Order: sequence, then C-alpha cells, then structure tokens
Amino acid sequence: MEKTTENGGTLNYGKFIDLLDVVLKMQGRSMFSLSDIRDVITRNRGKCTRRTAERIRDALLRALPDMEELDFRNEKNEKVWRIDSLPLKTSLRLNLAELEAMKIAQKLLGAEGCENPLESMRRTETNIGAVLMAKNQNALKKDAEELNEQIAVAWRPRVSKRFDKNVEDTLRRAIADRRRVDITFVENGHAENAEICPYGIILTADAHYVVHHRKKLTEDRRETVLYDMASITRAAPCDKIFYNDEDFDIGSFAEQTFGVCAEKPFAVELRFKPGIVPYARKIDFHPTQEKIENGDGSLTVKFQAAGVLEMSWFLLRFGKSVEVIAPADFYRRAAKAQQEFENGGFCRPVVKGVA
Repeated sequence: MEKTTENGGTLNYGKFIDLLDVVLKMQGRSMFSLSDIRDVITRNRGKCTRRTAERIRDALLRALPDMEELDFRNEKNEKVWRIDSLPLKTSLRLNLAELEAMKIAQKLLGAEGCENPLESMRRTETNIGAVLMAKNQNALKKDAEELNEQIAVAWRPRVSKRFDKNVEDTLRRAIADRRRVDITFVENGHAENAEICPYGIILTADAHYVVHHRKKLTEDRRETVLYDMASITRAAPCDKIFYNDEDFDIGSFAEQTFGVCAEKPFAVELRFKPGIVPYARKIDFHPTQEKIENGDGSLTVKFQAAGVLEMSWFLLRFGKSVEVIAPADFYRRAAKAQQEFENGGFCRPVVKGVA
C-alpha cells in the first residue's frame, strides 16, 4: 500500500515496515551482514534479493549515524556492521510483574555476591525506566518499589565475585565479536600470559569462568580451558577472530558437571529413603536426571555428571537418608577430591582438561 505525501512523493508502507523490522532485530546484535538482512526480509515476504538487502543497508547507514562497518569479516567472509546505539523509542510499556522481576534479579545477584552484574542490572533498570516508562506509569513504579520492600532473599555464605571492569568489558565484547584476546592472569602467585578464544562465561557459586575453546583443524583436536575472571588482570583484544566450532555448545558443556572440574562425566545413581522422598522429589538434580519411584516408597535418581567433590557436599544434607549406588567408589573419590581442595586445589584460577 502506498500513500501520496505532501510533496507529491509516495511512501511505501511495506518497505517502511521491512526497514523498521530490520532495525529492531539488528540493534540487539553484536554484528550483522547482508545475509542477516535478507533473512529478516525473507521471513516477512518470502524472498529478498541481494540488491534489496543492499538498499536497506544503505538506508540504515543514512538514517543511523551510529551504525558502523566493522574491520573484520564473519565466518562466511562477509562484511559486517553494528548499531551501537539507537535514538529510537518504542511504544513498549512495563507491567508490574516485569518491574518486580528486575527487583528480584537484583536481590538474587546480591545474594550470590555477583557485584559487577548487580551494578549493571541497576543501571539497566534505570535506563529502561528512562526510555520506556510513561508518565502514567509512575504509580506502577511506586507499586513495584513497595512490593520490593516485601521481598527478601535468605542469607547464606557466598563468595564475592568482583572483577576488573575493563577486563570484563573487553571479554564480553570479544565474546560477542568472536575476537581473540591476549590476557594476563595470576596463577600460584605468578603472572602468566595467554591468547584465548573466549567462547562464553560459565557462572558458578564460587567463581565466574571465561571459556577458552579452540578446535585445532590440522590435528582434529579440541582444547578447552576455563579461566577464573577474578584472576585476570589484563585483557587486550587481538586483530584475529576465531570461528565457531559447530560441535561445541557452551550450555551443554556447562551441564556436564555439578561444579567446575577437570574430570569426565560419569553415571550417578542415588537411592533416597521413603522419609526424605517428598523433599527429594522437589529437587532438580541435573538436566539429564531420571527419577524412578520404587515399590518400597524410596526414590531412585539417575544422571550423568562430573564433579564428585561438589556432589558429595550436596549429598551431605541428606545424611543417612541417601545411598550412592553408583559409582561404587564414589566416597573414595570424594575423599581424594576433598584432600585436594584442602590443599588449595579447588580455588584454581585455571582449569584445564575439561573437554
């Protein structure tokens, strides 16, 4: 549909909607290419030529001064662009549940000792409120503040997780851009350097680890190392990028263990006595878990995971109400891991051999 404008030209609503859709989808990405633009338009209209995608890109460059061409190409050897900021206010509005969720997230981050993300969340709430909060929603914001005062998180011992802000920002940008990073980290009191391919970040109760993962094409071998972000004192982006390993998924990788350890996943089988079963039923032990209700009222839980030390700590809460059926040498292995922990091995800034 087209409409005649005041100066006699025409405005194609369909093209305008296409352009707006591309803007809204691309502003949240670390980078995008002509292929990404074509994908958006193809989903809307069924097809999109390269020339059409180029016209949309050119229109975006004219309209958005903060859109920039990056100095590297993606894995398809295509030019890529990024929209760093966008002077566009949408008609979105927040509801009470969404405001409450942000408050709860802040409390949980504080309870876990995640100081840097907590500060970021507070800034995010302020920014979202400035952009999206309409005048008539002031009452809603007041309701959320009052509700926040009625929500608390039970205290438990925690490990403070504060990192160098410049290091954290560099790593997060490199993860988004798939750019290699040269880091300096401290291990056993000594500063060491490494060039890493930061795939992502794994969060644990005791530390946040940046995941270095690299597939050595010439040897058909993979290397995965975890670096405690608190141990990294310097991070500088390199000129080189790295490519995705399609066989490596950081979510699946993180699910392999109870904690962070350099051991392979193993089969676990637990049997809970009838008296503790109502509590055990509520627990999600692992993403791979299988729960079996036994005829005598007991509960069997099976899953595949690594992390014998943290697993043994977790099972202590059940006392004699849980029996470890497999692995048969679980407690021997747990005792050995406990000894290593007491000798300082648990607080390792670098964890190798995890893949």
